Amino acid sequence: MKKEKQSLVVVVVAFAIAGILKLGAAVAGPSTALAAGAAPGVYVISCLMVTPSGTQPCQTGNEIPVGTELALKAHVEDSSGNPAQRGSVNFRDCELKNSVAPSAACDFGPGTWSHLSQMPVDASGNAEVDVGLFSTPRTVGFQFKYLGQGSGIANGNSNSMNVSWF
Repeated sequence: MKKEKQSLVVVVVAFAIAGILKLGAAVAGPSTALAAGAAPGVYVISCLMVTPSGTQPCQTGNEIPVGTELALKAHVEDSSGNPAQRGSVNFRDCELKNSVAPSAACDFGPGTWSHLSQMPVDASGNAEVDVGLFSTPRTVGFQFKYLGQGSGIANGNSNSMNVSWF
């Protein structure tokens, strides 16, 4: 029963983080498959627009103007809110029949998550990658996979997130 209460606390923390971040982020709670000695993690992916003045959150609903560069930000922390101090993030996009696709194609359909870039997390538990831009309207699904590599935080996936160029 104690484990169930801890899991509930982790889920509540994940939803609280999602509420704080509001739109533009997808949060995943604790991993169900824990490595020996690894604690459950919280995995948050966020949508950022790259502008001449720097990065800023995407518009409501993760919308981004056609021709604007997209950056993805990953944040990993343990269930107590401590950021990952090591490990790496594998950013992925959803692909179906050799084309990018919305996340539902990978979450519930025949699509597959395809590797975009892998990078280590920094001391704040963050990793960021510039994905590029599209010159025509479309919606693309993204997620990341965290590999703890002895960080004490379990391997896990963020929830998927759609970004729509309009």
